[in-house]
Amino acid sequence: MRFSLIISILLAIFITGCTTKISTENQTDTKFNQINSSAKDCVTELSKKITRNEGKQVFTFAFYVSSQSKPLGNSNYTKSVTIGIPYFTATTLDNGDPGSAWRSCMLKHNALVPQIKFPKT
Repeated sequence: MRFSLIISILLAIFITGCTTKISTENQTDTKFNQINSSAKDCVTELSKKITRNEGKQVFTFAFYVSSQSKPLGNSNYTKSVTIGIPYFTATTLDNGDPGSAWRSCMLKHNALVPQIKFPKT
């Protein structure tokens, strides 16, 4: 009787742990997909505003960094994933602050998050 009770408890803990992990991964993917889609839209939108070869224009990548920490013994294990997202700078649109037009567009899309790391200019 005790053996089956212990097995049932362990099985419940195992199933709960696996289900939680899948849920977290799907939330991260959904968030990234929304940010990546907004980044693509902003690059397209801003590049259409440039009519001629006015000023300097750079199509490059910013980086979305996702990190998860889990306890491991007396410390934490952190897993980080870095994925490139489209990024655009244009001197005629940025008014002296490289990338400001792109960041403003991302803010309008509610997609400017702290996980985005910008390339050094």
